[in-house]
Amino acid sequence: MDDRIDAQERRKIATFLPVAISRAVNSYRNFSGQIAPNESKEFGEHHKACRAALAHLELLLKLAEYENLESMEDNMLLKASLSEARQEYDGAMKTLGTEKDY
Repeated sequence: MDDRIDAQERRKIATFLPVAISRAVNSYRNFSGQIAPNESKEFGEHHKACRAALAHLELLLKLAEYENLESMEDNMLLKASLSEARQEYDGAMKTLGTEKDY
């Protein structure tokens, strides 16, 4: 059974994805740019929240890859958004000492 979506749904996702990626990147940047608390519990919560934002970004990248959305020739905004998301995600993973997983 092929669980790929049809062309119309792919276009809808390709239109929505740049907005979702932009929000996820900006949210991660804003949150991770805050000074982490010194108390261990609050620091742990801050760290978990940063990881959650990265996981969201990773899922958006995986969706685009799974549906091969980057191959859609007429969507330069999506291609630019995916490139920005990969750079942000890869940079964060490098900082955390973790390999990328998309």
